[in-house]
Amino acid sequence: MSLADLGSSYWRLQAIGESRRHAIRHKTCNASKCMYRAPRAVMPDWARIRADTPAAEKVLHFNNAGSALPTQQVTKAQHDYLELEASTGGYEALIQEAEAMEKPYTALAQLLNCHPDEIAITTSSTASWFQVFGGLNLKAGDRILTSISEYGSNFLAYLQAIKRQQVEVEIIPEDAEGDVDILALEKLVAAGTSKPALIAITHIPTSSGRVYTHAAAVGAIAQREGIPYLLDATQSIGQMPIDVQQLQCDYLTSTGRKFLRAPRGTGLLYASRAAMARAEPAMVDVHGAVWTGRHDYKLVPSAKRYELYEMSYAAKAGRSCEGDVAFVY
Repeated sequence: MSLADLGSSYWRLQAIGESRRHAIRHKTCNASKCMYRAPRAVMPDWARIRADTPAAEKVLHFNNAGSALPTQQVTKAQHDYLELEASTGGYEALIQEAEAMEKPYTALAQLLNCHPDEIAITTSSTASWFQVFGGLNLKAGDRILTSISEYGSNFLAYLQAIKRQQVEVEIIPEDAEGDVDILALEKLVAAGTSKPALIAITHIPTSSGRVYTHAAAVGAIAQREGIPYLLDATQSIGQMPIDVQQLQCDYLTSTGRKFLRAPRGTGLLYASRAAMARAEPAMVDVHGAVWTGRHDYKLVPSAKRYELYEMSYAAKAGRSCEGDVAFVY
């Protein structure tokens, strides 16, 4: 069997598996009212994918989980933007390309099933995650519930919060299948004198090989209890369908350089409108807020409040064409 045949079989099995999972989890659905639609087994155009990736003719690259080979469209967009900056100036280039710079918000919103104003473009997944975590105003005694296989940078933030704010971090056990133990989570939520201040897990932990398929069930509990839910989807976006409405997360973070094949130095953040009404970013600048008076400021009415003005706009230009190819792959 060829690599192309293996790939096509994989996509068929993904579609079949998703349909079966729905049948198991939604036995009581009214067929006439159920909004679920089984995904089509769309076969990737392998010839086009290879043509869009010139390096594929030179190397066997299997490190998408680290940093994928970018497409030639992404690379060209970056080069073209740098040439524009060099010939017109940085500020002038940004003004000229303002419309193109809005494309990632629409494309990523379509990919995640949310509104474009709930998307922020950042410099990394960690930058996105810290903008959320640092803005929660945690205080002594606040409880954070997290998974066994949490990402190292995220857990370092917990350790700092323990040291600086005397918060408590509690680990959600795994069940026999290596997934988040939902019954144990229910008990943790009910324990203590107050509700947890945050539930934060990593969808596909970097080093364990696990896939936390119960991420949506975690979201259902968080929504029911009014607990902020922060989902690190760095390793899952681009590998599997991600629907923030189905996951019921308040925040979702990811990088661009992995399975989305965007430039290094780019990240994304989904922040729901409801979540933005409850908490502010860890820090803002004149891009994300307006200084309205000596003691007052007003946040911009979108997730761009989580962005900082200075970033690589050439990298963002690479993301501006990412939406043209993201749904092909």
